Amino acid sequence: MPEEGMNNPFFSEWDTPFGVPPFDEIKESHYLPAFEKGFEEHSQEVQASAEAGEAPTFDNTVEALERSGGLLTKVSNVFYRAVSADTNDDIQAIAKEVAPMRSKHRDDIVLNEKLFQRIKVVYDQRDELKLDTEQDRLLEETYKNFVRGGANLNEQDKAALREINKE
Repeated sequence: MPEEGMNNPFFSEWDTPFGVPPFDEIKESHYLPAFEKGFEEHSQEVQASAEAGEAPTFDNTVEALERSGGLLTKVSNVFYRAVSADTNDDIQAIAKEVAPMRSKHRDDIVLNEKLFQRIKVVYDQRDELKLDTEQDRLLEETYKNFVRGGANLNEQDKAALREINKE
């Protein structure tokens, strides 16, 4: 691992008051490796949920998806604040490089047939699940997000959607 990667603050817990990002330690060169690792880790977590051997439940499917992607969320929260509040040409170049990666990552999630089928099973059982208001809202929004993202499309249309999103 390059020296920069070993000292990447995104790859360690932040020992700061209230978990505030250590802005004085974060360099522009930290963002892209953190995004790449974040996409990889999140993809693995999503795939594990999609291929879980047990029957789909709210906890092991919807909530597991909601809890996944910790590193990706961590770097995204810091980076996109920098894009809007403290941008420069280098930050803009990183944003341009990350944008198609984010689009592909999102497509890979919402167009994951196995994962969507698990979510749909939970969604179809929602009246019997005795979910609280927050859980019900999360299930509803997760299901809608997948449907709006193309999860109900046939394979040919999903492939076309992926092509469109590459551009």
